[in-house]
Amino acid sequence: MGLYDKIKNKVFPDEKDVLYYSDEKDKTSSKQQDTGHSKESFFAPTSFSQTRILADKLKSGKDVIIDVTNMDKKDALRMIDFLGGVMYTLNGDMKKLNKNVFEFSVPNDEK
Repeated sequence: MGLYDKIKNKVFPDEKDVLYYSDEKDKTSSKQQDTGHSKESFFAPTSFSQTRILADKLKSGKDVIIDVTNMDKKDALRMIDFLGGVMYTLNGDMKKLNKNVFEFSVPNDEK
């Protein structure tokens, strides 16, 4: 079992290949998981136009994992670059989990 499958099974423990929507205007698939201090969301965006939704999640202090497998390569690179800039602004961290899956972590302000 690869890293992607482990993440997918952790985020989607009961069902396989099911899309979840966090709210009506958020058209990216997501599943929220409580990690103790903050929420972590998994997204599988299909177009660059969904980047703002992800940036807003990060600005609100939520960690985000995205899978860009279903995106055009050029749009996926634009999204990753843009979200990398958001992470720089928020003093956050960006990690590549595998070829198409990235984790964006915002710093925890609790001390």
